[in-house]
Amino acid sequence: MSDILSPVTADRATCGTAEAGELLGVSQDTVARLFDAGELDGYRTSATLGHRRIYLDSVEAYRARQRGEDSSHGAPPAEIA
Repeated sequence: MSDILSPVTADRATCGTAEAGELLGVSQDTVARLFDAGELDGYRTSATLGHRRIYLDSVEAYRARQRGEDSSHGAPPAEIA
């Protein structure tokens, strides 16, 4: 995890697009596109054109999905025979 301090909102830690991009290994623009597409959960700081705040648990869940893991258990899903 980055050493950048992240504010906590409603008991969920958040980060900006720069930190989310650092954690995911992608650009801020990619994080913005993922957020806008609903792939990352968070909120904007104002109704229109506000800064995006991304929930850190959403970043971790996205990273787990990209690795093919079930984010709720941290292990790859079992094969169905």
